[in-house]
Amino acid sequence: MWTIHSVGDSAFLEQVLIAVSMITGTGDFTQMASVGLLIGVLIVFFQSIMNGAKEIQIGTILVAWIFYAMAFGPSTTVLIEDAYSGEVRVVDNVPVGPAAVGSVVSNVGYSVTSLFEQGYSFISPGSTQNRFADSLHLINQLQDAAVNPVVFKAMDNAVGGEGVNVELSIHNYIRECTLTKIDLHQASIQDLFTAPAMQALRFESDLYGTRLYLGGSPQDYTCSDGFVAISNALNEVKGNYLVHEAIERGMRDASGDVAGVGVSNRLYDALASLGMTGSNAQDYILTTVLKPIYEDAAQGKYQDMRDFSSAIMLNQAIQQRNTQWAAEQSMFMTIVRPMMTFFEGFVYAVTPLAAFFMLMGRFGIGLVGKYLVTLAWIQLWMPVLSIINLYIHMSATGALSALENDPFSTFHGISEAYQITSNWLATGGMLAAATPVITLFVVTGSTYAMTSLAGRLNGGDHINEKISTPDAIKPSAALDMMPKSQFDDFRGLQLTGSESMVDKVNVGNMLSSAVSSSQASSAQATQSFASQLSNSVFSGASAEQSYARLQGLGQSLRASDSSQAQAIYGQAQDYARQYGLNESHTDAIAGAIGMQASANVDAGQVAGALLAGPAGMAIAKAAPVDVKGGISGSATSTSTDQRQQLTGDMDRLAKNVGFTDSDSAALTRDIARQVNTQSGQRFTNSLGEEQREQFSESATQAITAQNTYQRLASAQSSIGTTSAMDMRALAEAVTSSPEAHSQLRDGMRMASPETRQLAAEKSQFYEALGMDSARATAGGQLYALLNSGKASEQAIAAETIASATGSATTVKDSNAQQDLLESSPAITHGIGARELQEPQSMSNEQRNQARAGVPGESAVLQRHNQNLSNVEAADSENRDDYRGERLGALRSQIMASEVEPSTSASIFSTTEGIGRFFDQVVGGVSAGAGGFSDDFAGSMEHLAAMTPQERDQFIADSNRGDQYIQDEYGVAGHIATGAADLGRSIIGAGVSGYTAAKEWITGESDLSEAAKDMSIRERGMFFAAAFASASEEGAEHAQRFVEQYGDEFRELAVQTAIHEHGLQSQAGAQLFASSLLGESDGREAEYRQQLQSEFGGDADLANKAADIIEASAGAGREQAGGYLMPVSRYMAVQNGE
Repeated sequence: MWTIHSVGDSAFLEQVLIAVSMITGTGDFTQMASVGLLIGVLIVFFQSIMNGAKEIQIGTILVAWIFYAMAFGPSTTVLIEDAYSGEVRVVDNVPVGPAAVGSVVSNVGYSVTSLFEQGYSFISPGSTQNRFADSLHLINQLQDAAVNPVVFKAMDNAVGGEGVNVELSIHNYIRECTLTKIDLHQASIQDLFTAPAMQALRFESDLYGTRLYLGGSPQDYTCSDGFVAISNALNEVKGNYLVHEAIERGMRDASGDVAGVGVSNRLYDALASLGMTGSNAQDYILTTVLKPIYEDAAQGKYQDMRDFSSAIMLNQAIQQRNTQWAAEQSMFMTIVRPMMTFFEGFVYAVTPLAAFFMLMGRFGIGLVGKYLVTLAWIQLWMPVLSIINLYIHMSATGALSALENDPFSTFHGISEAYQITSNWLATGGMLAAATPVITLFVVTGSTYAMTSLAGRLNGGDHINEKISTPDAIKPSAALDMMPKSQFDDFRGLQLTGSESMVDKVNVGNMLSSAVSSSQASSAQATQSFASQLSNSVFSGASAEQSYARLQGLGQSLRASDSSQAQAIYGQAQDYARQYGLNESHTDAIAGAIGMQASANVDAGQVAGALLAGPAGMAIAKAAPVDVKGGISGSATSTSTDQRQQLTGDMDRLAKNVGFTDSDSAALTRDIARQVNTQSGQRFTNSLGEEQREQFSESATQAITAQNTYQRLASAQSSIGTTSAMDMRALAEAVTSSPEAHSQLRDGMRMASPETRQLAAEKSQFYEALGMDSARATAGGQLYALLNSGKASEQAIAAETIASATGSATTVKDSNAQQDLLESSPAITHGIGARELQEPQSMSNEQRNQARAGVPGESAVLQRHNQNLSNVEAADSENRDDYRGERLGALRSQIMASEVEPSTSASIFSTTEGIGRFFDQVVGGVSAGAGGFSDDFAGSMEHLAAMTPQERDQFIADSNRGDQYIQDEYGVAGHIATGAADLGRSIIGAGVSGYTAAKEWITGESDLSEAAKDMSIRERGMFFAAAFASASEEGAEHAQRFVEQYGDEFRELAVQTAIHEHGLQSQAGAQLFASSLLGESDGREAEYRQQLQSEFGGDADLANKAADIIEASAGAGREQAGGYLMPVSRYMAVQNGE
């Protein structure tokens, strides 16, 4: 019984030996051997004759017959043992010769292989139990797996899942913190690459920050806190089984080849086998993951891009050689066992032929010996592979040991290790593929085998000399067949020959036309809004309504921060100071100037509106012209001199602002933008419902048209005068840019149905030309938007193209060229000169000189605090100087005021007194024949004539517009529209107060509770109307009303002085209330004493201020502000405001 160790496939060898047993056991085999023996005898005879018939070498035949008899005479049982699985197969009746020879050779070969692996594997894994060059493969493939999206997804899940993006967080930190550290010269590029990865990335700074996505919503961190957050996240990633599984999938080795051994353990073994016993596998994995993220964040920021063609050629040759050699090894390792199976079985299968040739004598015996050499050749493959495995591991270990102590924890070490392992893997792969040639040389000593091996070592197959020395001329074929489709990264997939059918758009010309058209549309929309503005102020409105609307327009200008609005309001303030007008008067003046500058309204028209309001009264009072006859609210009653003077003033103010046509247009658009803001509500609320809708729509159209023009102009500036652009290339650029693709999708949602239909048709056409669905859709949408004829849609397409092509400039990488001495070539000899200087790297001396003057973070903060202290000291000094100068001017103004003591009777003595209270606390303009302030009693009579249901309907109808309520309610409606500038809520408060007082009389209502949430003016209207309502029921009810709610009126007067007139003095507000109410609380002397204390002990100034405060209470609400302005300003400046 003999045992054969099969190094191929034991099942195949079993079938071969069964076949041999069957063939050799038949009579045909004996006859074949007899023929061979006969041929051998004849050969011996002919050889003897050719040698002179001196002797017959019959011994050769005899020895051949003895070998035959020994080898094929007896039979035996053979045990076939699989060298890999240990499986045993039994075959009977096998000739003893093949069985014995096979057993001896296979046992020797298997034993040699085992001994070689034991002898040569003291630092490298054996080739029979591990893959060839397993350690190098594992280290090399890990770097390829590190950029696999599956790995980053697993890291996100390990940290927290939803909302987590570890890759983007690290990317942001490197770009905004680590590279900033380099820019600030707190570390060098060499430090970044040679220090341990996490230490190199760290940047301690509380001034700089970044945004991280490590859980929930994105959060902003300082660089110091951000590093801690990233470190904590990466610590959770370390050792996480999800990450390890993802890495193994990325290495296409999820099983790990070794059952139950994870990627970390395999890495530890691999590093140890390469002599890197101090390296941590977890740190190596982490550094390997961080390296591509760093390279992506840096974007070549610190790389010298001045490679020469010869260097590129050599680098390409090395990489191609490594790829080819590694591929040869991979291919060989996939066929090595099938080849061994075939040749092993082949040697046994030709055994019957060996018997035939053996009996031919010396020739046959030599041939059989060569068959045995073939079997030995196969058996030597595995021992030779173990020697090669040892060689490349020792060589790679030696190369890696030349690096720093722990090369796998730094970016530089990772790069170097990757290059070393790549080179030795390629070398090992080439030698592994050459194993058959090497073993053939071993068993035969053939020089031809070594010549073949030597020919594989030259680099001629890999060098492309045409890179540095291109052909001067290249011949072409008589007929060159093109492919059906073509693909490139810039334009994507396309059918060959379809280029001429793809649309080309001249974006520059198209944008130029669109900008011109959009500019004209914007100008037209602006002019239309200006006309609408003029009509809204003056058309169909009384002079009082026009005045109120001018005030609302002035409020909008006051709230605007545009240069045009500020210029107009500055002129209005100067004019107001000239005549002592308060803020509400200033608003009206500003609105009048704005109407002239924006809508080209005649100065006489705005002057007529101003004369109908309080501003006109104040101007007439302060103007040189004698207008003391008063202004009743009708422009026709104003003298010609007054109107001419105000007209001239308005014309002069409008000319002083010096607006050009573009300034006027800008002002008009600014007013349009204010329409739907809070500051524009007073103006729009004074319009009727239909007029308000038309006005708002016109404003929206003006703003939309201007925005569209600006977007197109901006896109044209970014893109420039670009020549014709291929739609396929544009579509590829858009789909490759997430920002541009998102802009296009959002824009198509707002496109018209016609545009969307055209986009769908074009997309189908582009798909028919071979474009993929995404690019075809993007191309169709761009084409449809550009050719829609609508400026807003063309703007969407232009902005998308600008974003996709990179024309939309953004500020980033400000220090990208900091290592260059010169940022551009310098031409030294004029046009046509060839002497151009290339950018040069900065020298160490220049770099150190640049860093020498840059202070550290602590020095900057110290200097900042010092400067801040200096600024605060200077501000305090300047403020004191200003306060002293300003207080002196205000004191002079106060002392020069001429006022008469108030002699008003109690407001509760007559209905007219309540009207005076209303005029001061609530305010309002006159309203034709009678209004809330001029004829309060008449107003109450109109309310008294209504039923409760009619009063409720009156409140509801007051919101439907001025003209409607005038037509519906006659005089009462005219009164309400005259007070429209107060707001509809104040009118409603008056009606509510009138009704609530009737319920109070019966004990069903608490007036203080009913007015609790009202504003000052609404409460004033409420209680004034309530008192009038109670007085209608008799003196007894009026007296009881005063006793119960008299304090409410005093408190309203105090709040009016403080909040409406800016009188920041409780004592002054109490004096104002006593004067307004016409009733003393007995503490006036105490209030004057308190004022003297507040004015710094200046008794004359305090008494004069008290007289002004008391006198102002007798004037109307609008005039009181003018009286009190110097007193209020003095107290404000004194308090540091």
